[in-house]
Amino acid sequence: MAEPVSVKVDTFGTGDEGEAAAFVRTFDFRPAAIIERLDLLRPIYRQTTNYGHFWQAGAALGGVAPT
Repeated sequence: MAEPVSVKVDTFGTGDEGEAAAFVRTFDFRPAAIIERLDLLRPIYRQTTNYGHFWQAGAALGGVAPT
């Protein structure tokens, strides 16, 4: 099973270590779980990626047109 060696959670100065620890305990960091949770295999991503770069000339993404 693929599990991360370490996880860093930035609390942006709140110092809430309890919330950071709860996040790490509840979030599944396995690659397959992240793909499933974020629905990364949807066909929309095939149209907006090009050789590992997340943008393609002339493609609108989320209502934002390229400049």
